Amino acid sequence: YEQYPDIVPLIITGDYSAGAISQYSRTDPEYPQALENYKKYVRTLAEKIGPGKKYYDIENEWYLRKKANGEASDIEVFADAIMASSDVIREVNPDAVITVDISDKEGWTDKVVEELNKHGGVKKYIDVLNIHSYMAFHVALWPEQYLEYGNQSDSAPASHKKGYVSSFKLWEDAGLGDIPVWATEYGHTTGYQYNNVDEKRKADYYVRQTCLLDRYGVDIKY
Repeated sequence: YEQYPDIVPLIITGDYSAGAISQYSRTDPEYPQALENYKKYVRTLAEKIGPGKKYYDIENEWYLRKKANGEASDIEVFADAIMASSDVIREVNPDAVITVDISDKEGWTDKVVEELNKHGGVKKYIDVLNIHSYMAFHVALWPEQYLEYGNQSDSAPASHKKGYVSSFKLWEDAGLGDIPVWATEYGHTTGYQYNNVDEKRKADYYVRQTCLLDRYGVDIKY
């Protein structure tokens, strides 16, 4: 940090252990206690991180979460996690910046917005929206394809079928067009699962994607 004073760390929250909030539905009898445990976890995290300008990414990639029975985790519980995290973090650190990925990967942007609007609105809990435009699994795609058209290969999961530009339009329609958008995962890799590339190709990808993200007003990239 002393070498790079302008870089602010991004703290990613997520409860992956047994008893995690993502394993429950609101109607489960264990849920109230699970939610209280979750708040304690977030509070402990925020207290350990300390005061000052800190960025928090709440529940990184909720669409990957599963309930105990193997079903996808509930969007309502995701909304609860966003609200609880935001309230607790801001109580501990009023200077914290809250960012969340509510992109339309699984067609649930509207559902998250609807839930948050019941409790004061999206802007009450989220300072920055974020996208994860990090390479493209299962098929080699340039960033223009991934951001604007999605990954249409047969092997791609549903969460990669839509380009992020569709989310920008949904956020605009939901009255969220004035909220900043960051790319909290972007670029390419040289050694992670699919489509490994050399350093020159990786550099080409970074430059090209940075220009593209700038075009869409994505100012901060991690």
